Amino acid sequence: MAICPNTNSPEWKELVKAQGEEQAYFLWNNFDGSVPGEYTNTVPVESNLSKVKELIAKMGVNLTDLQTYVSQNPDMDVRGANSIADAVGKIIAVSEGATQEDITEEMVHIATQILEQQNPELVTEMISKIGGFKIYGETLEKYREVPAYQLPDGRPNIRKIKKEAADKLIAYIVGQQMSDVTASDTVVEADELTEEDRSLFKRIWDSITGWFRGMYAESNVDIFQKIAGIITTEGVEGELLDGTARELYFTLTDPQKKIQDRILNTKKNIRKIESNEPINPLLQDEENGNSFYEVKQGDEYVRVKNRVTDRVKRWYRQRFPGDPNFTKQEKIDNNVKRELGVEFHNMFEDIHARFFNADGTRRQVPGQRMYIADRQRAEVHTKLEKYYTDLIASFSKNGRNPLVFSEVMVYDSVNDEAGTIDLLIVEQDGKTHIYDWKFMSMGKNTQDVAWYKQGAFNEQLKTYRSILQNVYDVKDVGKTRAVPIALNLKRENFQDQSSDLQLTSIAIGSVVPKKGEETPLALTVVPVTDESTNIPGLDKLLKKLNKLYDVITDEKVTDESSKSSKRDRLNILKKAVRLTQANLNVKGILDAVSVMKNEGDAIIAEYITTYEGVPPSENTFDNKQLNDFSDRMNDFLEQSIAFEEINVEIAPLIPFLNVPENQKQEVQDQLNRKQQEIMTNRTEVQRITGEYADKFIGNKHNVTGLLNPTRIIKNLSAEKLFTRLSDIGLPSLRILSRAARRAQDDADSESKGYVNRLMAIRKKLVDRGGNLAETVRKIYRQEDGSLVNHLIYKYQREFYDKMKDNAAEGNRSKQWIFENVDIEAYKKEAIPLMQRDIAKYNSLYATEDLQNLREKAIQDTRKKYDIDRRDFNGWSNEILAKHPKDKWISKEYKDLTKDKDLFALYNLILEINSIASDIGYLQNKAESTFLPFISKGTAESLSWDYGLSAVQNWGKAFTRNAEDVGYGKINALTGETINGIPKYYTYDFSNQDENNPNNMSDVSLELFKNQILYINHVHKYKYISEIEGQMKLVKTVMKAKDHYKTNWIGNVVQQGNENVIEQGNDENTGFFDQFLKNILYDQKYTSDIDQAVAIQGAKKGINKITKQLFNKEAFSDTDKPSYISIVKVMEGMNSWFTLKTLGLEPISGAVNAFGAAIQVIAQSGKYFTAAEFRSAAMSLIGNRFRSGEQKEAFVQLEEIFQPLKDSPTYDALRDAGITALTRRNLSDDLFFFFRQPELLMERAIFKVLIQNMMVVDGNIVNIRDFVKNKYKNRYKNADEYNKVIGEMNKEMANLSKNKSIFATKKMVDGKVVIPGFDLNNRSEVQRLTNIARDISRTATGGFTDFDDISINMNIFGKSAMVFKSWIPKLVATRFQGFKKMGDDFGVEIKDDGTTTGEVYDIGRARLFASFLSLNLVKAYKNIKGTIILDDNGLTKIDELYKKYSKQYEQRTGERLNMSKEDFIDMVRNNMRNQTREFIAIAVLTQLLMVMGYFEPEDNATKAEKNFFRYAKRTLARFSQELLFFYNPAEWNSLLSQGLFPSLGLFDEITRFFDHFMRETTGMDGTMYATLKKGSTPSKVRKQAQPVKYLMKMFPLTKGSVNWFAVFSDDFAREFDVTIPSQNRR
Repeated sequence: MAICPNTNSPEWKELVKAQGEEQAYFLWNNFDGSVPGEYTNTVPVESNLSKVKELIAKMGVNLTDLQTYVSQNPDMDVRGANSIADAVGKIIAVSEGATQEDITEEMVHIATQILEQQNPELVTEMISKIGGFKIYGETLEKYREVPAYQLPDGRPNIRKIKKEAADKLIAYIVGQQMSDVTASDTVVEADELTEEDRSLFKRIWDSITGWFRGMYAESNVDIFQKIAGIITTEGVEGELLDGTARELYFTLTDPQKKIQDRILNTKKNIRKIESNEPINPLLQDEENGNSFYEVKQGDEYVRVKNRVTDRVKRWYRQRFPGDPNFTKQEKIDNNVKRELGVEFHNMFEDIHARFFNADGTRRQVPGQRMYIADRQRAEVHTKLEKYYTDLIASFSKNGRNPLVFSEVMVYDSVNDEAGTIDLLIVEQDGKTHIYDWKFMSMGKNTQDVAWYKQGAFNEQLKTYRSILQNVYDVKDVGKTRAVPIALNLKRENFQDQSSDLQLTSIAIGSVVPKKGEETPLALTVVPVTDESTNIPGLDKLLKKLNKLYDVITDEKVTDESSKSSKRDRLNILKKAVRLTQANLNVKGILDAVSVMKNEGDAIIAEYITTYEGVPPSENTFDNKQLNDFSDRMNDFLEQSIAFEEINVEIAPLIPFLNVPENQKQEVQDQLNRKQQEIMTNRTEVQRITGEYADKFIGNKHNVTGLLNPTRIIKNLSAEKLFTRLSDIGLPSLRILSRAARRAQDDADSESKGYVNRLMAIRKKLVDRGGNLAETVRKIYRQEDGSLVNHLIYKYQREFYDKMKDNAAEGNRSKQWIFENVDIEAYKKEAIPLMQRDIAKYNSLYATEDLQNLREKAIQDTRKKYDIDRRDFNGWSNEILAKHPKDKWISKEYKDLTKDKDLFALYNLILEINSIASDIGYLQNKAESTFLPFISKGTAESLSWDYGLSAVQNWGKAFTRNAEDVGYGKINALTGETINGIPKYYTYDFSNQDENNPNNMSDVSLELFKNQILYINHVHKYKYISEIEGQMKLVKTVMKAKDHYKTNWIGNVVQQGNENVIEQGNDENTGFFDQFLKNILYDQKYTSDIDQAVAIQGAKKGINKITKQLFNKEAFSDTDKPSYISIVKVMEGMNSWFTLKTLGLEPISGAVNAFGAAIQVIAQSGKYFTAAEFRSAAMSLIGNRFRSGEQKEAFVQLEEIFQPLKDSPTYDALRDAGITALTRRNLSDDLFFFFRQPELLMERAIFKVLIQNMMVVDGNIVNIRDFVKNKYKNRYKNADEYNKVIGEMNKEMANLSKNKSIFATKKMVDGKVVIPGFDLNNRSEVQRLTNIARDISRTATGGFTDFDDISINMNIFGKSAMVFKSWIPKLVATRFQGFKKMGDDFGVEIKDDGTTTGEVYDIGRARLFASFLSLNLVKAYKNIKGTIILDDNGLTKIDELYKKYSKQYEQRTGERLNMSKEDFIDMVRNNMRNQTREFIAIAVLTQLLMVMGYFEPEDNATKAEKNFFRYAKRTLARFSQELLFFYNPAEWNSLLSQGLFPSLGLFDEITRFFDHFMRETTGMDGTMYATLKKGSTPSKVRKQAQPVKYLMKMFPLTKGSVNWFAVFSDDFAREFDVTIPSQNRR
């Protein structure tokens, strides 16, 4: 192990100059810092070192390296030495890290020892005077604990330490004299001397000068300067007298001493306890599986809360959630492995103790090797000892002398966490290395350490490293590695799988493989992912490869094919990184380069073969195919960038490759060529990506221009904050909105079918009578008498246990498989998978240089799947476990088959699980028994548990949990949000506490509700997965393109009639990414970093209460997390405030319905008329259908088209509850007056739409557009229009009556049919669904999960929009500028790429204002002429068309794609609708004025006055619903509520508390302990109204206060309720 070079040294600079920096680092590392001169062709720099060496030679002393000295003098105690002076042996031994100063000091040690015999008085005087110098105190502190400087009784050897200090001072002076520096001046200025020291030394120096010249009689001379002069000018020759005691003088390095002290201090204060507690199954083969630590606090030891091993356990749990399901035999076997691990760890410790002391220093004489009688154990000991000694030798080259510790306990007091490092090596410079022995069983076919074990090693070792750096002040950590050691095991009786495991041998790799030797990958050390090679360029490459590994690890896999592909790519990368880090072997990297180049070739070839030249409108590729190819291109572009400098980064290692010298240049040339080919492929794939995304993704969603530059949507602009996704003017966002909307619709449609089947089964079970909960529990598994949230096994658990046992090394029997597995069923599934993988490898490893990889991969695949092969090794093949023979069918399953309805339920759940498994939502092994893990809701907790878990769930509602819906995919280990499509309800939170496994207290048993939620999310995952790759590709394209430059108001800048283009598109890409995370990854708040607040104290308080109420604490000490989420708290406040304010408020509901109806009418004209909508609404209110069959047909059409904004399974979810309480929906009940009118409106919109839509050539068309297209010249002039308008209206009415969907629908065999239309054509059905939902959302100002506004993606923005969320869209319909809208119902892309049918709009109030002028007569004529359409109106519209065309191009940089006819229709519709709104406002205003005449007299009762005020307020509410947009006072009223309305809850709580305290204390002064002036207790109590303010804090009771005050004068007076005459928004 080389030390890091001193980059400022002349030697290093010369090496870099000669070889280049990359090669220099490699040479330095390879030669352990002693690079031969042939590589530099330089002469060493002249220094004082040569003078020192001359003096040493003159003294007759030999200079040697420390390691050689130690090996020749095993009896010497040289612990901690950096250099040694052996006066008897006349040897100075130095380590690699020793400096010139160190060598000089050792020379002085020997010189003064010789002088002591020649002139003892001189040396005695020197020793007597050193005590007055500061250097003595420092030396004493440093050396008093060093054994070589202690007396036999352990006390410091003061004389020897004084001599050490004196020698150090003399060595300093010698150095100054050699440098021709005036000694006295230099020493006087030396930092280590005090003022007193300097004065003394100056006097001694002046006196010694004469003595030094031969006048030895002078007194008071500086003895130190004198001796230094003797050494430097005369030299010291002579031998020590025979029999002189041999004393060693050496230097300790400060970094080693500091680390040593801290390690030894920890050892004194912490201890490891072997426990008898049961071992956690996940750690059963870990030697530390059942140990814990105790730390000394005062006179007592206290158990340490956390172990490093616990991190490993959590890591395993995250990767393998749920019960580990070890078989009984596995547990026995794992215990054997653990015991062997403990035994061999002890062997390592014994080996270490032979060579090193407990304080990490090397022993003078190695201890005696332990005698082992057992031959096998002796062989194990020999192999371990060889590895250990080779490892230590690699750190002891060139005289280096490291400290080495074994079984080092480390402790982090901040996190109260402890662990044990198997081997710790500390070099002289403080660089520290960590090694951990990993004993594990490996089969003969094992190719590598399992990926999950490598991940666990990484977690463990990085934690050790972090503790050393943060607690032990280790500045530099070098090698940090797990050393895999294979335990070769066999059964005592190979015919009996339950017989004991026996060790046959072990295998361990080489510390430093010899040239030509290649350690098997399974035995190659596993470094932490970021371990440095000390070659900067190579480290940079490895960092990129590790990042690439993480990227591939996070990739979603949807089937066995993608899982296999992912596994192969990960193995290639892992091998490349491992071999390079461990042994500087780049063979794996060269293979990875070839594979990457081949992948680029394959992508380009597939594009040319399959996609190139296909017309843009071609719709032959489904989403999955488009998505898979998008993923491949995305992956290649993301991964190939890691290889952009591969030829430069690998070049320093080429000279050391294990290939003939004459082939090394060929390897470099080949690497250069492949790097260039990868970059060429990358450029071509980038081009293909843009073309592909534009043609096949954009066109599929009726969007063009994806590759064109666009303007930047500026931050904090209204467009960015308040515009719905579908209406934002970026092609990429329109694609995202439409793709997500279609995916959600497909998911809803498919889910609805499964939910209907589920509810049909539920109905049958309910109709049978009895307890439904008890009935369905028969499909739940029971373990040890307790319910488990899993389905019963179809096949006996024993089969799976025996299958696992048969897969264990030493147990494998093909005969057992043939006797117990349906081989034909297995082959039917396995052989196609094998053939697919073989084809994949033939493509992936196609080139000649990858022939070995290809042949090996194909061979391994055949061995894995082909059970007829003699060398079959697929014993753990999951497909085998899926096909047991019928003899293994379980009793529970047989009993279940006798209950037809329950069996149907069971099979339906398995069918859904099968879908989930196929798409990657579930792991294969979970498919047969999985039930979703959903926390109990409050209603269920109250129904089933009578209260306590309701308290627990309430607390849990405000913490971040892995099972939370709506917060994205959460890492259960760290709580961090992950960018991935969430797999909700798959996290088994019932098994997270090892002390309380299978804890079902919080697991919902609402089987039918749970299944509906699960079905919805599985299908959403399925269809979102099929667009994820496409949307990521769109993002890639978006990021790569340029943008238009804009000015400060957001208009595109032009030069010479050309738009100015600027490079980059990061801002818009970030905006796109925000919506992508929100929609695809279900992250509600993409711009929030959630904050947490500790609630441990609150938990304790709640525990006290629940202990009294339920005799049980709600929260355990181990409950995690113990923090509340600020985001979730704010969400809860917003929801409660909304519920309290609007819950069961009929007037608010009526006003909302009125406003929504007005907004629907204001959208009339394009798809229907206002009269048609009113008629449709009235028919639904009166339930007027021509027949029951017609009504059923309409209901079925609603089921198919799903026009309602709620999920189509919403009602089923509510009705699926097992108990009466869980079949209630509190939100539905409280918002009844809002929900029912909105449902009516949504159904009326759907009805009026299908009355105005018909089928033409299998497609749905808008009757109004269909007729208008026949009269394209209708606006030629006013006369032409007036001539044809009657015919057009007549034809529209006729088609609506006879050809519309509503008119032609009919029932056939109980199913609705529309002649000429395929109701299973989801793409066409979706077009009509989108229009219905868009009109509804525009009317209410609402949003959907896939069509939200940006400000709602921040919790603070969302909170600010409480009661204001309806404003942005309704303001936009009135005041927005002219823009393209998201309505794509009529959009069509022609073969030539041109687009027709795009919809544009402008705020109707803004448009109306453009007609106004100071000339009122002219304005009136223009408005009237536009509405009735005369020539004057046509002229005005023509002016507007030119004006807005120009404005649109200035604003967006693109040409307006709207015909003049469509523009005229838009203007006329908007003007008509705006006029209607102004008329409605005028009528309501007049009614309010009239109502003023009916105000009660002053002597009326309070109830009468309240009644009038309430009625007036109600009418005013209707008026305000429209007047709000035009009255500044309304805006002021709205904004006066504060930025966050829900904070008003705190005001209400404060008021309640204030009145409650007044009521109970009778005081209203400070702290309710005094009275205000003029108050009395009785007066204070009389005025207190705690009940009123308590009622105002809750829905229902809050509204009741006002209602009672209206109808009861007594109540109004008693509670002092006065209805205000003015509304507050």
